[in-house]
Amino acid sequence: MDYGKTLNLPETEFPMRAGLPQREPDFLKFWEENDIYGKKQALHAGHKKFVLHDGPPYANGKIHMGHALNKILKDIIMKYKYARGFDTPYVPGWDTHGMPIEHAAIKELGLNRNELDPLTLRRKCHDFALQWVDIQREDFKRLGVLGDWENPYITLHHSFEAEQIRVFGTMANKGYIYKGKKTVYWCPHCETALAEAEIEYGEQKTPTIFVKMPLVKDNGQTPEAAKGKKAYMVIWTTTPWTMPANVAVALNPALEYAWVECEGEVLFMAKDLLAQVGAVCHKDLSNILGTTLGKDMEFAECVHPFPEYNNRRSLVVMADYVTTEAGTGCVHTAPGHGDVDFETGLKYKLPILCPVDSQGKLTEEAGERFKGMFVFDANIPVLKYLAELNCLLGKENIKHQYAHCWRCKNPIIFRATSQWFASIDGFRDEALKSIDDVQWIPSWGQQRIHNMVSDRHDWCISRQRVWGVPIPVFYCDNCGEHLINEATIDSVANWFEKEGSDAWWAHTAEELLPEGTVCPKCGGKGKVVYSQQSLFGMVQNVQSCPDCNGTGQIIKEKCPDCRGTGYIASKKKIQVSIPAGIDDGQSVRIREKGEPGVNGGPRGDLLVEVVVSRHPIFQRQDMHIFSTVPITFAQAALGADIRIKTVDGEVIYTVKPGTKTDTKVRLKGKGVPSLRNAQVRGDHYVTLVVQTPEHLSAEAKEALRKFDELTGNSLGAEKSEKAEEHEHKGKKKKGFMDKLKETFDD
Repeated sequence: MDYGKTLNLPETEFPMRAGLPQREPDFLKFWEENDIYGKKQALHAGHKKFVLHDGPPYANGKIHMGHALNKILKDIIMKYKYARGFDTPYVPGWDTHGMPIEHAAIKELGLNRNELDPLTLRRKCHDFALQWVDIQREDFKRLGVLGDWENPYITLHHSFEAEQIRVFGTMANKGYIYKGKKTVYWCPHCETALAEAEIEYGEQKTPTIFVKMPLVKDNGQTPEAAKGKKAYMVIWTTTPWTMPANVAVALNPALEYAWVECEGEVLFMAKDLLAQVGAVCHKDLSNILGTTLGKDMEFAECVHPFPEYNNRRSLVVMADYVTTEAGTGCVHTAPGHGDVDFETGLKYKLPILCPVDSQGKLTEEAGERFKGMFVFDANIPVLKYLAELNCLLGKENIKHQYAHCWRCKNPIIFRATSQWFASIDGFRDEALKSIDDVQWIPSWGQQRIHNMVSDRHDWCISRQRVWGVPIPVFYCDNCGEHLINEATIDSVANWFEKEGSDAWWAHTAEELLPEGTVCPKCGGKGKVVYSQQSLFGMVQNVQSCPDCNGTGQIIKEKCPDCRGTGYIASKKKIQVSIPAGIDDGQSVRIREKGEPGVNGGPRGDLLVEVVVSRHPIFQRQDMHIFSTVPITFAQAALGADIRIKTVDGEVIYTVKPGTKTDTKVRLKGKGVPSLRNAQVRGDHYVTLVVQTPEHLSAEAKEALRKFDELTGNSLGAEKSEKAEEHEHKGKKKKGFMDKLKETFDD
């Protein structure tokens, strides 16, 4: 029996099997050929709009599950709202600029950014991005997403680039844009600065070290029991490669710090962390000689442990961010490689050292030992060098969350560079108010975004890349003054509307700038006025404009001999007067002996750097002089007047009777004069060394024997003991073995 005939089923043209892989293309073709999206929008034209802004994906590869989830969820919402009667326009878009595109293009096409001129590299990135726009567009269509796919917004379109320039100009005119040197996130692999939003965190194994920093200025806080012993502040860091940039040690002013005796040395660290540090470093830190509050050590000084840095000082500073959660309570501070370190450096006017180049390699400033090393490769060499110098208290490896570049997935560093920033403080309050005016679904999203904006640092907007919209700022070639105003912004935006951002690299600054633009410093009159505060009040100095050299015009066809300067260089000997007290590395200024001015402009000054050669006798440290003077045994024992050489000539000094070797003598006011006040001089410190005579006459030897007999007979004591010993043994006749033994005993 055919039971199928007993079923009362409806008749339909739908197939029994869906066959979606085969039929889906037919659906999509039908939607496209019949403009289903356009007809839908026409039916609801004039209805209340519902717009869902779609964040554009990067056009640098195939779509993934994240793209699918994003697009499908938004498409469901749009179709639901359309069914409720709303007008629901959906215009898709793509982000086609920036490092993600440039990085992917260079990798996939096998390009070398250093071998290509900017325009060639940009065209490669342009074609690469549009290729992936087409691929992603077809994939999004396959997901069934309805939208105006033929008219998307793409960030490389000329109109979009021009609008970006105008928005930047608006922010700059409101004071939201500034250039400054700060420590920023830096990817040494991509060779660019990164914004905070471009950072992701991953677990990383890192060597941590406990470093002994020699304490040379203690603010009088060293306990009595610790005096006379070498004292060290113990710092802790998870970035050993930043040690060359150390200029300070940060303490918490409210913490109690302990002076601990350990293996003949005195170590200074937070009292609450002694047990923890001792366990890691395998040291007994129980012998506390005294304690000091952190605030009492402000402006104390340590010396950098690397001798090649010429006793560079590390200032002791105060910082509330120092805690007892980890480390020693004494925080290694390198303002060129940390955000909080940088702020501390500004507060205490510390030098911002950053001996690392754009590729993450240590520069010559770090010293010959580490020059050329990649930062993370330098960790172990730094560790070993500290151990050689007896400045490594301990080490361990830890696993912790470390910042990585979201593009290349490699660890990043903090690096002090000059970048352009958007001041969040300039519009923070306005942004927070706008957040409160929005209905948030779900409601907890409001607080999340509010906290993010409230705690956000200034946004680093500059990138070291070619593919993208440039920062539309013009610079003076010589003085570095930058120019940005409404006229320059309008001019650049108009160029970009016609040619796109390629115009920035295809045209000269003179072509891009509005006609009649003049030097912002001199106003086209050839003179620059500099104002400077001096002891006599505000002083104005007028000199020739570095761009036009005093003419108000820029010379394009330059003389082949003088190169447009108006003069030809020649050599000349100049007598230099060296002032007393000058130190190595300081300079002498010779007025009006520098480069001559053009067209009547005054000469500049000549700066002569002084290199002080080593003296065979005298050693200098700041304003003090150190030397060693030999004295005879008789002078040391009996006392005598001796002649001591100083920089002012010989002086007479009376040696006290019984003077021991290494006795220190202070000759007050015989040191180096101060450059600021010639009446103020340092001291000359002399170490007296008792000499032992090497060649004595027979008479002198006999005199010394008599002296020894009178002062205890130290020479004859041993012979007397041997005689007594033989006397006790009797006058036994000596055999061969006895005589042999005596020979070896002697």
